Amino acid sequence: MSLLNELLAEHGGELTGVLKSQLGIDDAQAQGAIESVTPMVLNGLKSQQEKGGMEAVSGLLSSVGGGEGLLSNLGGLSNMLGGSGGGQNPLEALLGGGSVQSAATNALGQKLGLDGGKAGSIMMMLVPVIMGFLQKKGREDAATPDQATGITAILDRDGDGNALDDIAGMILRSKTGGGGMLGSIVGGLLGGGR
Repeated sequence: MSLLNELLAEHGGELTGVLKSQLGIDDAQAQGAIESVTPMVLNGLKSQQEKGGMEAVSGLLSSVGGGEGLLSNLGGLSNMLGGSGGGQNPLEALLGGGSVQSAATNALGQKLGLDGGKAGSIMMMLVPVIMGFLQKKGREDAATPDQATGITAILDRDGDGNALDDIAGMILRSKTGGGGMLGSIVGGLLGGGR
């Protein structure tokens, strides 16, 4: 079973409800957000692993606020929006900030029919939850107490190593079709080997 399916099975209902109540989005948008952001997180982590090894992934997981404890208090997700979740900006940490972060946020908004600000809020709330869930599953799935072993296995199973592929895919599958300038931006980033 993929990490996304496990996340939805264990926390999907509550997470969808929190996103709806905190951000005023509907069921389809909340579900679509979870389904879109999860592979982006996994592929972003896989990319970090390829660049800096498991140490880079472990550092990133520990630097982003939330952790496993957030899973038992999903009602506190709104704290992530005000920066009180601890750690660094999860989007900047995962995607490197700048044009990639902006493209990811805008692509998510376009896919879900939301403005960029609301899409950014969704990502700020979901990224720490998904990372916390990955930490939990890594601990549970490892044959040893070494959480990194389990996380590595999950990334190998679920990630293809290129978060930008997922961003481009969001644009191509978006409700509005084409992608326009945003498609050009992401195409340029992909062409630039980032």
